[in-house]
Amino acid sequence: MKNTKILEMINNGQIKELKALVQDEIFSDTLESRPGAKQRYKAMKKYFSYADNAVKAYKMPCAIDFEGEKYTSFCNGYSIVLTKEPAGEIALFENPGDYPQVGKCITYDGEPKEFDFNRILAEAKAQGYKFKKTEAADGHGCKYLLYYDGTYYKIGLLDAAYSIINDGGKAAAWHKNGVKTAPLVIKNGIGICLILPVSNILERDKVIVSAEQD
Repeated sequence: MKNTKILEMINNGQIKELKALVQDEIFSDTLESRPGAKQRYKAMKKYFSYADNAVKAYKMPCAIDFEGEKYTSFCNGYSIVLTKEPAGEIALFENPGDYPQVGKCITYDGEPKEFDFNRILAEAKAQGYKFKKTEAADGHGCKYLLYYDGTYYKIGLLDAAYSIINDGGKAAAWHKNGVKTAPLVIKNGIGICLILPVSNILERDKVIVSAEQD
């Protein structure tokens, strides 16, 4: 953080806000020794800005137990991300009992297949994809789609969710065979993410990236 910014906040009496920023910066610095951890933390902080939702549980992460392990859950109504990494200085949902039972949504249907999702995102970027809210949020404003097993998913939604657990390697993915309404479930050593599909796609208006060439 620049000294001028610190001085400005002190002069404006924003001591509480300044303390929170300093603590966040200290936490970010501790992540330097873990490959990709700083980028994953940035993805956590941005996650809830991708969807407008009035439900408080869809605006904050929550500590949960799933399959006998502890995770931090991120859910915005369009995707779910469970990560084993700490949420740092991000405020957590304070009433876990009132939090959606996201674990019930995650099922491993069909045979898992291994994909390089970084390759998929790189291919989308090579075709002009840049992350912006319309590529991940509700509605039909997205242009870039992932195609897998007869089903379409927003590249922006994949980007927003997978970035929280991206370890740089390949990941296992599940999709209920041929079911166009089925979510895509992705799992690696850091966590799990679930992405809901989109329907009523007019391919002539979209840029399609296929996962099936892997």
